[in-house]
Amino acid sequence: MQPRLIDQVGVVLAHRRLGLATALTAEASARLGGLGFDVVRLHVNANNAGALATWQRLGFRDCGRRGRFERVVPTGDADTR
Repeated sequence: MQPRLIDQVGVVLAHRRLGLATALTAEASARLGGLGFDVVRLHVNANNAGALATWQRLGFRDCGRRGRFERVVPTGDADTR
């Protein structure tokens, strides 16, 4: 079965450090497991030490990096090829 993805987990600044991200992720993982999915993935910014520690504590491990691409478009350039 294909892995399921938790794309992003975010908590507004005023409510961080209360265990909300942990609770949401644990619940989502449990529900996905109950549906028969045996692998859950999530995305996290590599420079977010707090989130990395949280996910590692919940049993997630680093399994790769996503590429990031950008293009500076000069003013008036409508060419999207």
